Amino acid sequence: MSLQKEVYHIIKPHSRSKYRVLQGYWQECAPTRRDRILYCDLHAATGKIWDKEGQLFGNGSVLIAAQSPICEQIHAIEINRVRFEQLKRCVANFPKVSIYHSDCNIVILEILASLPAGRKTFFFLDPEGLIYRKTIVPCHELHWETVERIANVPGSEILITLPLYAPLREIGHIWRNATSNRAQRATENLTAFFGTGNWMIGRKEYRRWPRIYCRDRLAQHYEYRGAIFIVNQTRAPQYYLLFLSNEAQSFAAMQQIMGREFSRVGRQLRLPFSNSESPVFTFIYED
Repeated sequence: MSLQKEVYHIIKPHSRSKYRVLQGYWQECAPTRRDRILYCDLHAATGKIWDKEGQLFGNGSVLIAAQSPICEQIHAIEINRVRFEQLKRCVANFPKVSIYHSDCNIVILEILASLPAGRKTFFFLDPEGLIYRKTIVPCHELHWETVERIANVPGSEILITLPLYAPLREIGHIWRNATSNRAQRATENLTAFFGTGNWMIGRKEYRRWPRIYCRDRLAQHYEYRGAIFIVNQTRAPQYYLLFLSNEAQSFAAMQQIMGREFSRVGRQLRLPFSNSESPVFTFIYED
């Protein structure tokens, strides 16, 4: 138990979906890009994961990438001091991993400036919510400007978690008292995340959020855009996982990966929307 407490990042069963998708990326998408790939993980956690409910252990996002021969170099960011120290121990034997204890919205500027021009780079953005509060001054877990900077990197691909619980909670403050100071902060937090006030259009229907987010933030940068909707064991909505790419073969592989994951968790697989039905996404798996 002491080893588990010191090394493993405890996750819920529904979070295993994103790690299976990540594993699929390195096994099926990355090889189609023909070159070795750089990897940037903006919310790296500890390196090891533990599904406490299912009693399952595994590698986190950084170790999944570190063990791939196609991954040449890794930049891993973790803002939480305890998680950072755990991550440091986990990657000690992987010289290709550089780790940063920092706010990802700040240190990403340094990392992007250091990337070799023209190199293919895969970014994983996995915010747990909107605001990180365990620092002296609370900060955004992921600001829209950070996403915009990454999307402007030539040869980039992005896998991004769009959390639902935190935005829904913030909207609850607005519904209860739209003129309160807390509602004002909630509005600011949501706008900083989405990068637009258009989230208000979908505030009563969270299924609109990935479409708004993708349309306003990412569609102009990536030709291929896909998503999968993840629920928990009681069917409560948890997050969308979005994949953005300009590489046709890599994207086709990811569509297969997300389709399998959607079926794996016992949900009925519908045909993905065509571009004429949902022009924002090439495909989206949801029920």
